[in-house]
Amino acid sequence: CRMKRVFAVVLALLSLLPVPSWAELSGQPPEETMRSVIAEFESYAVRAMKDWDIPGMSVSVVLGDRTIYARGFGVRGIGGTDPVNEHTLFQIGSISKSFTATLVAILADRGKIEWTDPVTDHLPDFSMYDPWVTREFRVFDIMSQHSGLSPYAGDFLPLLGFGRAHILRSLRFLRPVSSFRSEFSYVNNLFVVAGLLVEKYSGKSWEDTLKTQLLDPIGMRESSASQKSFTGASNVAFLHVRDRGGVRALPMDWPFMRWVYTYAPAGGIASTASDMAKWMRFQLADGVAGSRRIVSKRNLDATHAPRTSLPMSAAYPGNNAYCMGWVRTEYRPYSLLWHNGATSGVCSVVMLAPEIGLGITVLTNLSDTQAPEAVAKRFIDLFCGTKPLRDWSAEALAEARKASSAPKITAPESPVPPMPFDVYEGTYDNPVFGSLALVASGDTLTGVMGPDRVRIVFRHRDRDEFIMGVPDFDPEMGRAHFTLRNGIADTLILDELEKDGIGTFVRKNP
Repeated sequence: CRMKRVFAVVLALLSLLPVPSWAELSGQPPEETMRSVIAEFESYAVRAMKDWDIPGMSVSVVLGDRTIYARGFGVRGIGGTDPVNEHTLFQIGSISKSFTATLVAILADRGKIEWTDPVTDHLPDFSMYDPWVTREFRVFDIMSQHSGLSPYAGDFLPLLGFGRAHILRSLRFLRPVSSFRSEFSYVNNLFVVAGLLVEKYSGKSWEDTLKTQLLDPIGMRESSASQKSFTGASNVAFLHVRDRGGVRALPMDWPFMRWVYTYAPAGGIASTASDMAKWMRFQLADGVAGSRRIVSKRNLDATHAPRTSLPMSAAYPGNNAYCMGWVRTEYRPYSLLWHNGATSGVCSVVMLAPEIGLGITVLTNLSDTQAPEAVAKRFIDLFCGTKPLRDWSAEALAEARKASSAPKITAPESPVPPMPFDVYEGTYDNPVFGSLALVASGDTLTGVMGPDRVRIVFRHRDRDEFIMGVPDFDPEMGRAHFTLRNGIADTLILDELEKDGIGTFVRKNP
């Protein structure tokens, strides 16, 4: 009798445990289940597009060595009728980082580098702010997002037209905000350094090396990394931004289109859902495309290995770590290897579940949306039979609306008028950005910066403080203030740049 009671208690306890899904038992849904998974997924994707005001989306799904789904939704340009399909070309933003990391892995295969080599052994001009950090910086550190710099440090440079060599030289001026290798901080400029490493040992541009060593061998013939290829494509998704409560398309001759191509090793590839299916299959096959090995499993695995812990978030509640061009996340029932991407007018994601050979790419033609990640996770949840289903899109949208309701820069209650504008007019110098000549124009100060002579506008906020903006890019990039001596401005400090130690512009003597 006692044994029967014990057995009954065990059964009762077992009944409280979660029942394993078929995904946990077999790794994939039964064939007959896939039709309902796809139908429910498509309904969710369309609803997410509507909720986020996304004009177009393209999706591909792979399982092992097969593409099991590829489809487009919506239109390539708002107000138009040209449909998105699986061959529509999208910028993929920072998903490009995984391509650059793979190119460096190929260098490791060929004995050109070791992951633990000092960067200065290969690029003698490489120099960080701290000499000790410069000496200790290893090849894997370039792509592991633990440099100690502030998030997005140096990103203003390509916007102004500065090239990759200047971006490399600027690193020595960027003041760290945390200890080297101590915490995660996302930057793009160090992937430019990785691109320069690729160029040194290939003897070709990063773009040509990408084509000959990855895109062509994998068969990604619809993909490219040049501005001309993107803007000249016939089946291309226009960039879209939010504007005054609506959405507008950016023209293909938009003057700020160039910056992403300067940053190409960090975010300049354009691809299609069809081609990204080939990239996912290549990654899931441990570096093999078709019957050809392109990169060793050992060195590709090195790019997938966790390097830097990331904080938990509501969207990714498990343990997260940045790898090299990838993020690894604990997820149920399988861990995920993924990376998102964003440029001035797109958002995208690639998400792999390597344990079951599953991958999904979601490309959209609207900036500032978390829909791609939400849609990708929804598919994985449906595929794996996860219960209960979370509405990732609704959760992310609620957070986004809450964040957007707060003004970016608040106005003072009782602003103090500025000094006469001729007090601020003059030419100011900076070791990274060069000269900025400011002149009064109505109720603003204006000037131009960088090789592309980008127009900068300063709108008064309070006494000697102004709001800095770049017309047709970001009218409120941050605060700026002047310091005066003997009644004349002698320095201009741009707060968004000063956090990196490069925001002080010193007035030239007249």
